[in-house]
Formats: sequence, C-alpha cells, structure tokens
Amino acid sequence: MNKTTLPICFLLLLHTLLQAQTSPLFILAGHQEGVNICAFSPDGKTLISGSKDGVLKVWDVAARYKPLKEIVTGDDAITALNFSHAGDRFAAGTLNTLLIFDSKTYKTLAKKKKAHSSFVKSASFSPDDKLIVSSSWKENALMVWESTKLKKVNQLSESIWTDDAFFTEDGKYIISCNHDDVAKAWDAQTGNIVKTFAGHKDWIYAVQLTGNMKTLITGSFDKTIKLWDFESGQLLNTLSGHREGISTLALSPDNRLIASASIDGSIVLWDLQKQQELMRLSEKGSSVLHLEFSPDSKTLLSCSADHTLSVWDVTVHP
Repeated sequence: MNKTTLPICFLLLLHTLLQAQTSPLFILAGHQEGVNICAFSPDGKTLISGSKDGVLKVWDVAARYKPLKEIVTGDDAITALNFSHAGDRFAAGTLNTLLIFDSKTYKTLAKKKKAHSSFVKSASFSPDDKLIVSSSWKENALMVWESTKLKKVNQLSESIWTDDAFFTEDGKYIISCNHDDVAKAWDAQTGNIVKTFAGHKDWIYAVQLTGNMKTLITGSFDKTIKLWDFESGQLLNTLSGHREGISTLALSPDNRLIASASIDGSIVLWDLQKQQELMRLSEKGSSVLHLEFSPDSKTLLSCSADHTLSVWDVTVHP
C-alpha cells in the first residue's frame, strides 16, 4: 500500500464507522400498521409499543427485544401509552377510551369509555401515581382522573386540540402543548393557566421539561425546537435543522440529549447543554411518530409509520 492510498483507506474506514453509528441496533417488526407510541418500564426491562392496529406488544429488553406478549384492545388505534412511576401499572389510550393495565399480569384494571370525544392523545401519571392527566384532539382537551377507578377529578378549560400533557416532577403543574402554537403550564390544583410559552409559528406537537424544571423544550410543525426558561417564560434559544415539521421530541433522563424527529423520517440528536446538533441518526424515511429514551439514557427508540420500531445506541455521543 503506497502513501497515496493511505488517506483514501482512512476516509473509507471513517465513513464505515459513521455509517455504523447511524444504523439502528435492532428493528422490531410485528405490528400490522404504523406504530404510534412506545414506553419503557421504569426499570428498563420491558418495552411496550402500541399501534394503529389496536394491539399492544410487550418486548423483553434484556433478551434483545424478544416479543413477550400481545394485548389486543380492539379495533381502535393505540394513541397514548405511559407507565406509572412505581412501574406497577400502565395507561393506554385509544380513539376515545382510557385504560389502566397491571404491568405484571397485563390484565385490565380500569376502563373509561368516551374519556374524550376524540382519541386520547396522551395519558400521564402524577408523581405519586394517584392521578392521570389525559389530552385529546377535540373539545374537553384536558382531563384529570383518579388513577384507580378513572373517576374524573378535574376538567381544564381548554377547547383547542392538545397533543401532549404531563405533570411536572413536583406535581404542582400540568404542562401541555397545543394547536394554538402555544405551550402552557397549569396549576394542578386550581386548573388555572399560570404560564404561557408563545413564539412558534405553527402547531406545537411535543413538549418536554428538564428534571430540574429549569428548561422547557418545545417542538413545532414550524420545523424548529425552542428552549424556554421555565420560571420566567423567556425564550432562550431556537434550534433549526429539520426540513419538515417536527412530529415528536424526547429528552434523555440524564438531561443531556434531546432527540427530535420529523414527518420526513429524519431523526436528530442535540446536545442540550451546548444547545447544538450532535448528529443525525436518520436523514429520511417513513414518518417518525414517537421517540422514547430508555431509563438509563443509553438507547433511543423510534416508532414509525412503516409498522416498525428502531432501536438506536446513543452512548457514543458526548
């Protein structure tokens, strides 16, 4: 090998390594329609995915995501999914039904038909697991339920379609993102809006809040991610890089990485501290409908309209 070919070989090797880093570890197949949502159990041992086919699939994470069980909920698409903080239950939402399952037996513990007049877009437990807040894409967009029997506790005065809603870690607020291009913080007890985050030019499809409750992160169909000071509501920065609208966001549990995805199939990793792009896991493909980090922040799951889930290793990124 002469000196001229050495740089070429090095570049080919580097290209190969970079390609390997941006290929998924596993592709999970089995759903008959697009995968709308997935969630890890708090201990990271189990992954559950929900699809437009109305089926929940349970995967054994340690056994290279071996399929464990299939739960058929009916003909309605699975549109919401979340574990309780204790990990003993999980909530699932369909076109108009909210359900609670036992995480060990997978038996239905509670079922609320017509929880919303349209599909249940999100369902999240309060920090003490006593309550669930659910959102919807129609009127009565935010509801708070007692988590055992699904008895309605409160209805927040929100008429606009709501994509996501969750309790803050201290339980004082409910965060929501909406189709009026605004994210909001609600007093969890009174149901009053106490903070608004306005600045996007299109629907906000996803919202996250850092563990220290300092930074709110929003992703919009205007193709941007915005970082906000949660206390003051001040806009800190705008991250641009997607060519199409952002369909989903995820924040790693260690608060180091943001993952964003678009309807064009692109997936981008961002360094939260440096507030800059780290790398692109995917440039294009089938629409990404949901992103989820594992509890140890080492793995990212992407749910796709092509009926599959992709498992990405994100430990190589600083």
